[in-house]
Amino acid sequence: MGFLTNLTRRKPDVEVPPALLAGRPPLHAADFPLVLLFSEKAGCTSLTKWFFFQIGKLDEAVAHAPWVHRYRTEVFIQRSGYAQDTVELLKAHERPVIKLVRNPYERAVSSFLHTIRGASRPGKPGWEAAIVLAARERAGKPVKARLRLSFRDFLRHIAAVGSALGQINGHVARQYLPHEGEFITRVIRLENFETEIRQIEADFALMPSPLDRITTSRHHISSGKRPDGRRFAGERAIKPADIDFAGQRVRNYNVPAYVDFYDEETERLVHSCFADDFQHYGFARKMPGSEGA
Repeated sequence: MGFLTNLTRRKPDVEVPPALLAGRPPLHAADFPLVLLFSEKAGCTSLTKWFFFQIGKLDEAVAHAPWVHRYRTEVFIQRSGYAQDTVELLKAHERPVIKLVRNPYERAVSSFLHTIRGASRPGKPGWEAAIVLAARERAGKPVKARLRLSFRDFLRHIAAVGSALGQINGHVARQYLPHEGEFITRVIRLENFETEIRQIEADFALMPSPLDRITTSRHHISSGKRPDGRRFAGERAIKPADIDFAGQRVRNYNVPAYVDFYDEETERLVHSCFADDFQHYGFARKMPGSEGA
């Protein structure tokens, strides 16, 4: 069961923070009993597909574009009155507001890999390339045409520029938004997505969803496996956090397991950069699988 906030502290006259409406507008529909919040790189694709399935729009969304966020941003939230309806729903506190979140340690690695892959995308340089170039410059490394970056330099850059939405791209920014606790009634974790989604479907008499279809996406990036417990093969003398990864390598899934990116400094940097996520969503200070976690 997801974490429940204390509803008795809510004030019906609280203004809706602009951040709740701007970069990550909530998902809602007239005949859907919930309002959904999410962050990039925290299961947003799976949650969006689940929402569209529940309101009978998944096939339409996929027909518009295989990447369902195009339908969400280009069609669904562009409907007349959607923004005003969002404000009224949040202020009324009549529907439960559920937010999907992800463990910051896993999400930081996912954000890093996404940034590296995107930085080498052909065409006009985007936010990913800007982060890689700025982080390399901050680390005193030469700027190269073939963009590469290490996880350690990535985290040090976030620590320097800030992790709030608006300070850095939403795919990297912390999940927590100021004052969101005045509206959220339930937080669910991506790590327990299937269990928690099934519970929500039961709690609100929603249709059982095809999770095998909903949770599959080419947009996802998985880090490598090391079932035998050994360090990533081929670079034993270099800590994974210090390897300068290139986009092609990430696209080929030639990367370590996410836990291998962590040592004392990178763990400390993630906890510092995303302290609000740890505090407000109840994640343990220790990384999962580490001693004392």
